[in-house]
Amino acid sequence: SSYLNHSFDRKRGSTGERRPNGDLVPCYANSILFQERALAAVPEWTPAAISQRRTDLLSWARQRWHVDAVAIAEGVATEDEEIDEVEARLPA
Repeated sequence: SSYLNHSFDRKRGSTGERRPNGDLVPCYANSILFQERALAAVPEWTPAAISQRRTDLLSWARQRWHVDAVAIAEGVATEDEEIDEVEARLPA
């Protein structure tokens, strides 16, 4: 990806932002993908934003592919457990 390990602000970019040669700057705001353009609207990439993004993606996927919520199989982490694990790894 052209985003590489850039900061979130740089990856987010601005809609219509262009390079001196006129090419669009590769960023979430200029992406052809709806989900990446949605990221451009996130003001800060915080634990709460990550959690909301996950919820939004699950909801979108379930609606898009007409998938009902499935019972959690034994031994598989629940959404809350996964969120807790991710948040525990984030700097305070």
